[in-house]
Amino acid sequence: MYAFDKHGVARCWRVGKSDYDDLLGPKQRNRPKAALTDQEILDLHAAIKPRNHRWANVIRLLAAYGLREWEINHLEVRENHKGQPQMFCSKGKVSANRGRKQQNPERWLIDLPLSSAEERVSWGLVDEWSSNAVELPNTVDGKAFGTWLRRQPEWKELVSKYDAQGQYLKPYAFRDSFSVRCTRYGIADSHASEVMGHSPEVHRRSYRTSRQEDVLDAFTNAKMSA
Repeated sequence: MYAFDKHGVARCWRVGKSDYDDLLGPKQRNRPKAALTDQEILDLHAAIKPRNHRWANVIRLLAAYGLREWEINHLEVRENHKGQPQMFCSKGKVSANRGRKQQNPERWLIDLPLSSAEERVSWGLVDEWSSNAVELPNTVDGKAFGTWLRRQPEWKELVSKYDAQGQYLKPYAFRDSFSVRCTRYGIADSHASEVMGHSPEVHRRSYRTSRQEDVLDAFTNAKMSA
């Protein structure tokens, strides 16, 4: 429009929408996000812990509860309606909807065990947190975690592995991996979104909810039980 309005270029040179779409070509499909397997998370944690137990604790919290990195700064243990100690996040994400900011409500958290080749692994983080036994880095947020994690050789190997599969892996993948685990355990999207701190619509639109291996297992089990 600048050429037409400012420099008097003849309107016959204007490209119509259909011609523009043809010249632009089809949109390139974004690579799907990668979600780590439970075994990959356990192996990563085991490799990191001897070098830096504080960041290894961050990995445990992210994996067990599907947290956003900064939410680790707002964790506490409270007594739930059954009189049991349970992890609680006291601050929700601030989001914008049609130009208006709103804060998601605080929420209860529920950890999901990770499945290794031999057993299900649960880290007992509620007890550790209650006794102040979970040591953390001085700064815990998405930037600090991402900067540190991207330097780790084990993480670089995982990034290369998923890149070869046409998927992109980022530090936020621990949250997607939790979402996949929820689906594998048969937890409804409405319940998974509740503990992850977003709406069911956002959950289905923005998060990985399954891996191909889990889909195949689900259909195989369904056929065997039919």
